[in-house]
Amino acid sequence: MNLPKGFLASGIVSGIKKSGKKDLGLIVSDNLCEAAGVFTRNSVKAHCVLDNQDILDAGNLIKAILVNSGNANACTGQAGLTALNNIKDNLAKNLNCNPANLLSASTGVIGVVLPEHKIINNLPNLTQNLINNNSDFAEAILTTDLTLKTADKKCENYLISGITKGSGMINPNMATMLAFILTDAQISSGDLHKALIQA
Repeated sequence: MNLPKGFLASGIVSGIKKSGKKDLGLIVSDNLCEAAGVFTRNSVKAHCVLDNQDILDAGNLIKAILVNSGNANACTGQAGLTALNNIKDNLAKNLNCNPANLLSASTGVIGVVLPEHKIINNLPNLTQNLINNNSDFAEAILTTDLTLKTADKKCENYLISGITKGSGMINPNMATMLAFILTDAQISSGDLHKALIQA
């Protein structure tokens, strides 16, 4: 399915998963855009979750979301945080933006530091394969899912597109489920947050 106007996505094999399946996905907005998020209430949160919360709490506009599967980069201490920051710095250079305008998500094995060099080396390939379609991205974020999980709603003047992964992973409140909702509707981050909380 095509994405809302102004969004492109990609999904590639970067070598994180031993299976050789797609494991690195990217969603990019043409312009910096409003964003909102809800996050797991689990007492243990991965570096990406804490980073995303800080970015959204600061009211930053968002340029892109980088997602990897096969490695959660959770419970990895300073080494995991350093890996995340290095990846975001390199992606920011590729997209000509500030790292503070980038969100990220990691899902998979816990306790293993994110293989930053595999990801960084594949960022040019990832950004060169951006298309107005959600299928490659939806495939790249899967873990134990048995099928792609996407949904779209065409309204009169805008499109809402959802992409998610998670198989029995929603407790406590989002747990390790990942979901991304895109729209080309004109809407503020405050209204987005209200709608997201209600949903």
